[in-house]
Amino acid sequence: MQQETLIRMTGLHDQDLDLLFTGRALCYPDHRYGPGARPHFLLHFIEKGRGQLTIRGRTFYLHAGQAFLVRPDELVTYRADHHDPWTYDWLAFTGSFGAQIVQELGFRFPFPVMTIPAPAMQQILHQLQTLRTTYRPTTVHNLRGLSTVLAIFAQLAQVHHPSQPAEYDPGVTGFSSTTWAHVTKAIALIERNYAQQLSAAALARQLNVNRSYLSTIFKQFTGLTITDYITTFRISRSEEILFTTDWSIAEVARVSGFHTTAYFSRVFKAQTGLAPSVYRQSRLSQPTSHIGT
Repeated sequence: MQQETLIRMTGLHDQDLDLLFTGRALCYPDHRYGPGARPHFLLHFIEKGRGQLTIRGRTFYLHAGQAFLVRPDELVTYRADHHDPWTYDWLAFTGSFGAQIVQELGFRFPFPVMTIPAPAMQQILHQLQTLRTTYRPTTVHNLRGLSTVLAIFAQLAQVHHPSQPAEYDPGVTGFSSTTWAHVTKAIALIERNYAQQLSAAALARQLNVNRSYLSTIFKQFTGLTITDYITTFRISRSEEILFTTDWSIAEVARVSGFHTTAYFSRVFKAQTGLAPSVYRQSRLSQPTSHIGT
């Protein structure tokens, strides 16, 4: 069972972008949907808690600060964590422009998940809440709703393409556009150079800012230290490589930015609960569904 708030949006219909409804769910422990499929795109934003998503035989363990996409007619199962069940907002839509947008935002199998920096997630959740509480089936509200959804897409595009600065509402996020630009440029440097030696000092030098300043705003923005963000990103990349290649564990460690196999294995197990070889086998042994796109 779960507590839901659902707003159906009427009048926001177009063959390019058809907005259907938005809602919020406070899930009880182990609440589950599926296996099942939807006839539309369903974009979820995890506000708090944890859960897991299974799609095409692959399971993702998700947490607050992430978004995940369910595509039309794609067989999925998702379930709230037993100890820390998630609360999430969602947005349902169809249309050719919607399909193009999700491709541009990087929601492609086998990774239909995006990690969103805390201020951006805070603003997206605020926008969805405002949409739910103020929406009425009138022309004015339909146009405002469309504007809100396009603004959310723009914020997700900024997360996916951090080299393109964007301004956030200081009343919602507390961050200026300059601060936002510094953090997103640091994230871009990490994600382009994760296989190399990286540190807060090196990033600060490249951005021509003070190391202490960068470390402070980075932690405020992402909820992680720079070192923890680098490690988390490297582990996420190593998960992809383990799942999609037959490379040795030593090679996976090297291309993921870890200087020794032993250190990689220790960090990987600390973050995922499994040794790299066990993780690979557990994922590859799951059956694969070919439903969806």
